[in-house]
Amino acid sequence: MQSKKRRKFRVKSLYAIIPTAMVIGVLALSVPHITISAEESVKKDMVVYDVQSNDPYVMDTLKTKIIQSRAQHDINFNFEDVDLDKSSISLTGFNINKDGLQVVTANVQVYTYDSTTSVGYTFTETATINVNKSTAPTLKLKSDSITVNNGDTWNPSSQISIISDSNGGLPVLRETDNVDMSKDGNYYASYTAIDSEGQTTTVVLNVTVKTPDEVIAAQKAEAAEAEAKAQKEAEEKAKQEAEEKAKQEAEEAARRAELENGTSSEKVYGTSGVNPYSGGWSNCTYGAWEALYENTGIQLPNLGNAWNWADNARSYGYSTGSTPVAGSIAVYSHHVAYVDQVSADGTAVHIIEGGVNGGYYERWVSSTGTGSQALNAYIYTN
Repeated sequence: MQSKKRRKFRVKSLYAIIPTAMVIGVLALSVPHITISAEESVKKDMVVYDVQSNDPYVMDTLKTKIIQSRAQHDINFNFEDVDLDKSSISLTGFNINKDGLQVVTANVQVYTYDSTTSVGYTFTETATINVNKSTAPTLKLKSDSITVNNGDTWNPSSQISIISDSNGGLPVLRETDNVDMSKDGNYYASYTAIDSEGQTTTVVLNVTVKTPDEVIAAQKAEAAEAEAKAQKEAEEKAKQEAEEKAKQEAEEAARRAELENGTSSEKVYGTSGVNPYSGGWSNCTYGAWEALYENTGIQLPNLGNAWNWADNARSYGYSTGSTPVAGSIAVYSHHVAYVDQVSADGTAVHIIEGGVNGGYYERWVSSTGTGSQALNAYIYTN
């Protein structure tokens, strides 16, 4: 990232908060630092970051908001270049269980997709955080993704870390998934907690089913034994059977490749040559446009930056909404992706996206956001 001159922050004049009669006395003092209350910080036009008290991923939420705010006031980096997964934050003086305004110290280290060898961009901010008490149920998983063994029993409830209701009761839990423990692949599990007032909280778990190494080793051993047998039989055949022998070896090689590597019917995305965006799959706008085009043949106009896609699409006559639909474009706060699958209950979507870890990526996320970015709208292209 090129070095650029940092912007300087202005501090409002003390005359705005000190009575006129005290001005002369104050100017005569040397003030090493000023301690302000949460309410005074708001009066001084400091940015206030709102979070919900039941947010299970509150640190990720604050990390995104604080970095985004800094990017809007600092010419040293562009928020679209930030790798949020690699970037980190630590907060001093923050208590998620305390409602209302809190003034805390935020230490943030920002990484971009290109900062693979550098330490990134580091800054410290005195941040004002407003914790809003939420009555919706709290639901948090042990992790947002797991790998399980092919053939094991799927136990979705064992993945829950926290589930509670602000009224002290236990909310109703509804779980849906497409997990097939008999077939290797990537799946999802969608968890929804519902309290007595009908308020809901939904989180999504990415599940990878993988054959254990010992089973794969046994399959390879069987394949090797079959190969040796085929070779021995081939050696015993006469010269006139050479063509048949070659055919059998080719079939055996194909069978071994299937056992060792598996087969896949997943679409391979490339470069159409008609995409109005540059940067290839390292650019999320390029990826969303390209995935829609390669799946449907629809060529969207250039809709500008990611966060402007929904508004610009409406100006071109496309309809938008909050209901997920396969074949639509998901527009987030600073990201766009193509939706190719929607769960049966509509709580999870499978997205194809660019600009994640520097390139092409696909995953299951909640239909209301990715975990680090909230949903703006879906663009319906059909």
